[in-house]
Amino acid sequence: MKPAFKIERDLLTPELRRLARRVADRKPILKAMGLALVEWTKDSFKQPARRPAPWDGLKGRLKRDGTRGPPRDGTPLLKSRALATHIHVEQLTHDCMTVAPAQDYGIHHQLGAPRANIPPRPFFPFDSSGRMMQAARDRIRAAAAAKLRTLLPRQ
Repeated sequence: MKPAFKIERDLLTPELRRLARRVADRKPILKAMGLALVEWTKDSFKQPARRPAPWDGLKGRLKRDGTRGPPRDGTPLLKSRALATHIHVEQLTHDCMTVAPAQDYGIHHQLGAPRANIPPRPFFPFDSSGRMMQAARDRIRAAAAAKLRTLLPRQ
C-alpha cells in the first residue's frame, strides 16, 4: 500500500472558489495544485522545514547477536533518492487529484511501521491526523490562483 493523498477538502478560499466556478474545465487548476504539492513534497527530503514533523536519525545496523552497531552515516531516505524523486500526480479528474510516490514502501516511511522498527519520517506535508501544514496549503492555493489567472478571460 502506497501513501497517496487526495485533496478532498476544499483548499480554495471563498474568492478562489467563486473564480473557479467561472471555469468549465477545472482539471488544469487541480493539476497546478497537484504539481505544487509534488514540488513541496520532493523538497521536504532536503529541507526539514517542509516536513510536518522531524525525522528520527539513522540507527546502527542490527547485529546477529541483537545489538546495534554505531549509527550509520547519512540522512534517512536519501541514499538511493528513489522515494524522493518519484513522487507524482497519479490521478487527475475534474474534481479530484491524487499525489503518490511510485514506491509501495513509502507508506511505511510516511506513517511509520512499528513492527518493522521504522519510525515515522513524514515527507508529505500532512501531520499524523491528516492536517496539511499551513505553509504548504498557502503554496497550493497560490498555484491555484496563478492557474486561474491564466484561464479566466481578461476584463
